[in-house]
Parts: sequence; C-alpha cells; structure tokens
Amino acid sequence: MSVIVVDKSVIIAAPRGLLKTLGLSFLLTDTLLFEIATERKQQGPGVSLAHGAPRQTRVPAILKRAMQEAGNSWVERESAMRWELEEGVSAGDENAPRFGLTEKALAAVMSCSSGLYQQCVEYEAAVGSLASIGHAPDEEESFQWVRRLSEQELFARLRQDFCSPEGRARIAKEAGEGIGQRAKKRGYRVSAGFDPRPSWLAFGMILSKKVFIPWKFWCYGDEPADRRKRANPWFDTEYIAYMAIADGLLSADVNQLKLAWACWPEKEPSIYSLDTQDHTISQFRPEWPK
Repeated sequence: MSVIVVDKSVIIAAPRGLLKTLGLSFLLTDTLLFEIATERKQQGPGVSLAHGAPRQTRVPAILKRAMQEAGNSWVERESAMRWELEEGVSAGDENAPRFGLTEKALAAVMSCSSGLYQQCVEYEAAVGSLASIGHAPDEEESFQWVRRLSEQELFARLRQDFCSPEGRARIAKEAGEGIGQRAKKRGYRVSAGFDPRPSWLAFGMILSKKVFIPWKFWCYGDEPADRRKRANPWFDTEYIAYMAIADGLLSADVNQLKLAWACWPEKEPSIYSLDTQDHTISQFRPEWPK
C-alpha cells in the first residue's frame, strides 16, 4: 500500500470519510503538529478557523478525525534523523521510529501554557526568520535572473538543477557530509552505513532547503513570504522533505504540489490534489499560465 504524506490543507478541508475511501496509508508529520499548534497565535483564541466553529474545539476535532481516518502514524524529524545517523538505515524503514498522538499530547498541543506549545511557537519564530531570507549583494545578478523566469521555466529549472543524476549526487554528498559532521559535533554516533540517498529523510531535508530559496525569491523577492504567518512557506517545503520516506503527497495547496512535482519526478503518479470545492482527488498535473 502506498504511503502518502498528508498536509494541513487536506486535514482542514477533507470531508468526513474521504481519506478512508482512498486505499492509501498516510504519514503524518511533526510539521503538521507545528502548523496546527500555532494557529491560535495567528487566529487568536475563540476565532473561527472554518465552518463557524471555534478554533479551540474545531482543530482538536479535525486532528482526532484525521487520526481515525488517516491513521495515527507520526514521524518526528529529530528522532527520525537520529535513527538514520546511528542505525545507517533510512527513516522510511518499517522499523524506524514513529509515534502515536495521545489525548494528553493533543491537549498539550492545544494549550498555550504547555511546554510543547511553547516549543512549537519558538520553532515557528525560528523558521519564520529563515523563510524571510533576502538575497545577498553579490547575488544580485542571479536574483534578478530568477525573478524574470516564467512559472514554467522556474519549475523546469528546479527539476533540472536538483533531479538530474548530478543534482541528486550533490545533494546526497551534502547530506552525508554536512549532516554527519554536525551530528558528530553534537555527540551523536554516526554509523558507517549513513549514506543518504533519495529514499532518506536526510536527503529530503537538504533537497527542501535547496529548492526553497530560488522558489521564495521567484515568488516573493526579498519580501516576507507570508506576512500573517512567515513560517508557512518553510513548513510547505518540509512536507516536500518528508516525501523522501514516502511514496507521494496529498495536498490542496497548488504551490506545494508544484514543488512536489519539481522535486520528486519519480513519485509524480502518487502526487495527489484535493479539490476543495467538489472534494475529489486526482493525480496532480501542473497547468502553467499562458
């Protein structure tokens, strides 16, 4: 059975029972928890998130329904990356660490006074700064070149730069050397078998960071990518990273789907789009502006 990463847009928009009908196995990520946990910071307590229901009652209900219909198999980046480093095995392996979200953990996610919630807010602030990156003075020529590309040209270039055999080899080398060196400095044991390939989360994390910068510059230039919640564009690319240990993605976010299409051409048949109007699901195929 195919394992599919599911993002927040689907958890919010999918009608009851839809996910169970698809014959897919879903992977839920800590990024999903980060996004949901910090909605209160964006919306404010008691503000409706959707369908007129208060956020503090609607979001837990959506999460619980997601766990009932999409399973309760969650992956957390820190433990998954440590598994790869120390075991020398991809975090996509059936024995790699997963966790089930308990009622106690769910309550902690929703409580603004909990330590877990505060960790989520701190992480959001950190990645929000990363997501608002501007170009350096010596990058002016390449920055302007990216800004002039059409949408189709941009995504074709991303595929060319990061999905060719040479591009994949560069990412694998950076993942192996860079992540391995940082892990040793933190005191982690690094297995001789640590060799990140496209099926490893370490590879996916480097890929998502590489693709984020040109995409962000093309979309937003030096401006913040999302003024209401600056971390959102970075979170979008984290779902792309987790595709390394899954077979595909299900999303209602067109920009995210285009990034998935650009980063994982070998998984294109399992990149699915949810139409939020008629609630149908289909294989995603990008349509470029004329």
